[in-house]
Amino acid sequence: FLEAAEEIEKETGVPQTHIILNATHNHSCPHTIKLTDECVAWRKKAFRALAEAGKQAILDLAPATVSIGKKEAPNFCFTRRYVMKDGSFKSIQSKNPCTEYAGHENDADTELRVIRFHREGKKDIILANWQMHAAHAVGVYKKTISADFPADLRNKVESEMGAHLSYHNGASGNLVMTDKMGNRIFPDHHEIGFALKGVLEEALREGEKVNTGKIRIDVCNLPCRVQRDSEEKKAHAKEWARAPKEEKDALLEKYGLISQYECYAINTRAGMADVEEVPLTALSFGDVAFATTPFESFDLNFKALREASPFKMTFTCAYTNSALGYMPYKEAFPHGEYEVYVSRFECGTPEKCNEKLLEMLHEQKNR
Repeated sequence: FLEAAEEIEKETGVPQTHIILNATHNHSCPHTIKLTDECVAWRKKAFRALAEAGKQAILDLAPATVSIGKKEAPNFCFTRRYVMKDGSFKSIQSKNPCTEYAGHENDADTELRVIRFHREGKKDIILANWQMHAAHAVGVYKKTISADFPADLRNKVESEMGAHLSYHNGASGNLVMTDKMGNRIFPDHHEIGFALKGVLEEALREGEKVNTGKIRIDVCNLPCRVQRDSEEKKAHAKEWARAPKEEKDALLEKYGLISQYECYAINTRAGMADVEEVPLTALSFGDVAFATTPFESFDLNFKALREASPFKMTFTCAYTNSALGYMPYKEAFPHGEYEVYVSRFECGTPEKCNEKLLEMLHEQKNR
């Protein structure tokens, strides 16, 4: 983020503290951490493109009025954490026969939020905010992954509605597009993107014009604590990683390790620098606000934040200005499973972030 923000600031003059970069989490772009020569070249090209886009956006500014809308999009996304018939909890990452599922850990937050800027003499701009894990297996028998439904949505809106669209990804840590309980399953990302366009149009038709006003933005680096693994656990996880496939299950049992995902998490955390602060941003104007975190958040965290916000419309954005991995809500921690094991942060962290963001939003509302 810092490198990209530096490029944008250099090109536009906008301070880094006023830049919000929100990713869609696509599972299919070049690696940005383990940098090969090709990835370094791609990063430079991508950051340069972001800077140029920022410059063009400023040149395209125009007076506007604002309207907002929201609409449920049921059967589009589902909670991928399940209650099993024996009362245990399993993530979709675990390989369980479908007959063992009894229900979802929680009902998915399916609300799509839309902001439309009606601009004088120029194309309107539409912002969409939805919570979904954007990576999607394409087709039942194809072993390919695509995160293109935001692009499909944008192309559909821009070709049929004559407006620019910007998609802002919300919570996705516990959501997927397919359901093991037999509900609707989209065969490919195109169908999802095209169907969401219809939901977006309904949201705008049923929406309302809102007040605008001075833009207010606040940033905070909130102190947060990461999970600490013992040296013994690190050694056991390292041994598991090096062991032949046929010996791995025995090592899990020998050392009392919960699953392969716990081993992955321990080994991943061992190679990461400590994180002591979490970047949060609150931005608002008139009746509209944005609240951002750097996590792969769970949907109920963001839903609680929106419901407590003092603004008529609040966009809740994940993967923003950094990418710090899974962040389950506190009720999920006792249930364990993949997302909990690989989270770097202590239980209660997203609730702490919500508290700070709400403090910032209320202060802005009264400013």
